Amino acid sequence: MNDELSPSPARPAEGALLSLLAYVAGSDGEVHERELQLLARLFPKLSAAELHGEVEGRRKASEGALVAISEQFHSEDQRWTGLRFAARMAWRDGHLDDAERQLLGDVAAAMCLPNGAVERVLREMRPDRKERLLPERMIRLVQELRWDSVTLARGPLVSSDLAALVPPGCDVVVRVGLDRVEVLALCTDGLIARFQDGPAFLSWADLVSYGREGALGIGVRLVTEDGREYVLVDHRLTGLCRFLDRLFDDRERKPGGPIVSRLRGEE
Repeated sequence: MNDELSPSPARPAEGALLSLLAYVAGSDGEVHERELQLLARLFPKLSAAELHGEVEGRRKASEGALVAISEQFHSEDQRWTGLRFAARMAWRDGHLDDAERQLLGDVAAAMCLPNGAVERVLREMRPDRKERLLPERMIRLVQELRWDSVTLARGPLVSSDLAALVPPGCDVVVRVGLDRVEVLALCTDGLIARFQDGPAFLSWADLVSYGREGALGIGVRLVTEDGREYVLVDHRLTGLCRFLDRLFDDRERKPGGPIVSRLRGEE
């Protein structure tokens, strides 16, 4: 886990993200408590008064200010991360109106993201994810992926360090192994993995962005709502990105070939 909010290929600089989210929060002329709560989680070193001041300072910002902000996002991954955080901010009150949708469209345009980017992140960031996270749906998605580079199995975790991270009331749905070692578990409330900086549990509600790690896509990088990054370093685990694409996108898809009847590792 990377605790320092310094820029990376997937995460924009702290100042860039703060400017963008303050712009989004101040766009309707009001400062809402839930928006400030998200900012406080992302930027814990700033006081409530400082965060409020950042939002107030953006309330009368010109359209040109958004272009200037977008120029601080230096990679496509950073721009997608910025848009996803902006969508998380817009969804903060559980409701999205036309003005907020238009604002996100302006952000996507300033970031030079493709058509459909806003609809994609709105589906991903939609607060009510319960139906998408049903165990039977998760199992079906894994089966459809044909993730042949890993070993898949059901049942409880057998590794004590990973098993200790399962929250109360959370069920393990699919275990993922490499070279006969458990490295990842997909659960009803989130995922557990052996990240580069040690094992950790990430809740689905906290996950904001994800993508392949490095220029060659040799791993997976995940970004949570508090701005921290978690990295999986093994190219065989990049199938997780395809799983997350499907998990958070509840559109119906046409079958793409045969589906295995059960997960490898089951008796």
